[in-house]
Amino acid sequence: MRVRSTSLIAGLAVAAVLPVAAPAAADSKKDSPGNDPCATGQATGNPCRGNNGNDKGVDQRGGAGKYALVSQSGDRNMADVQQTGGGSAYAKVVQAGDANEAVVGQTGSAHATLVLLQGGDRNVANAEQNGSGEENGAVLSQQGQGNELSLLQDGSDNDAVLTQTGEGNRMTLTQNGAENRAMWTQPGSNLPDLNVIQNGGQGIVITQSNGR
Repeated sequence: MRVRSTSLIAGLAVAAVLPVAAPAAADSKKDSPGNDPCATGQATGNPCRGNNGNDKGVDQRGGAGKYALVSQSGDRNMADVQQTGGGSAYAKVVQAGDANEAVVGQTGSAHATLVLLQGGDRNVANAEQNGSGEENGAVLSQQGQGNELSLLQDGSDNDAVLTQTGEGNRMTLTQNGAENRAMWTQPGSNLPDLNVIQNGGQGIVITQSNGR
């Protein structure tokens, strides 16, 4: 197993941390509530109608400026999006495969942006954005089988890009406070959870793999 971790200067610009190749296609803050994902090719209103999928639920309370798009293809997938805070929120969840699970919670008074992509089978992702002040943003991707990912952003102006490819990998990131930046990539199989915690003004890049 190889673990490579490089600390970044606190307060690193978002643009330096968040570029992500396809399928994420954008950093976590490119899509804003002003660009309603339901307005293009979908009937208006939330949750969007006309999505493919199996079991999905969207709960939106606490004010205007909340948008959610859920797209699922395959069998026995489950997606649950809760947007219940006073701030604006944007969530996009795309799942392709079988028996994948995605749970997203966006609460608090700050704007929250999240893109979650899962491809394969039996992947599980849980993400909660609970903040005040400036926007929290995340791009999450799991491709493969039996991967598990957990993200908690509790604060202001936090950004995370988390990517897992392979089988049986585990990833947990907690961002407390303000101005945390994280880019974490895990290509491989059965990689253990490093359980990373950031407590404000911290930046990190992690690559963990089975290679030498």
